[in-house]
Amino acid sequence: MLPIPLSLAANPLLWDSAMLILSNELIKSGARNKVISSLTGIVEKRVRAMTHAILPPEERRGPCQLPTPKTLVGVGYRRNYNVNLHSARLLAIYTNLEKRFNEPMHEGFLLLAAYQMYKATYKEHELSEGPDQHDMNRAYALLRSYQAKEIVMERCAKCEVPYVRLNWFEAGEDACPICQKVKLSRAIAEHGRKNHFTRKKKIP
Repeated sequence: MLPIPLSLAANPLLWDSAMLILSNELIKSGARNKVISSLTGIVEKRVRAMTHAILPPEERRGPCQLPTPKTLVGVGYRRNYNVNLHSARLLAIYTNLEKRFNEPMHEGFLLLAAYQMYKATYKEHELSEGPDQHDMNRAYALLRSYQAKEIVMERCAKCEVPYVRLNWFEAGEDACPICQKVKLSRAIAEHGRKNHFTRKKKIP
């Protein structure tokens, strides 16, 4: 779809038309009604009617709870390194896309364009498809957390891979998912070697 500069708001007729087109594209991308309403300013009741007109019943989605910043960073009982890399990739695309234009663009247009580019680069950047990848609603939650400065982007000084972290956590090797994954793999390998030699010694 065509870019939507914020200056277009000076013409209410063109702005309303652009928001309707954006809503249609967001509906097709799988965005929930509440997310679409938040991005476009169109009341949720009208968005729901548009969704029913565009999507067949089996493709319509009900309300959902958006993920927390911790979930999007992959922090929890067990760290999820893949989620972190997906979040970093999507945010990098969004921020780079934002800089390409000579004037401010509508965030809904930028998010949709960034999400479509993100989906097209799974294989190129060796990001596996599956439960760790972001859908449009997770992408929206990620953008909101980033804008609220709950999540920040960093580039690891050691491996130079971009990653995301919670703003109240300090940057460093412990925050980088790649360095942590390598560290964990080495620890597992070392533990396996020790067990191997221990078992061999016990053999009569």
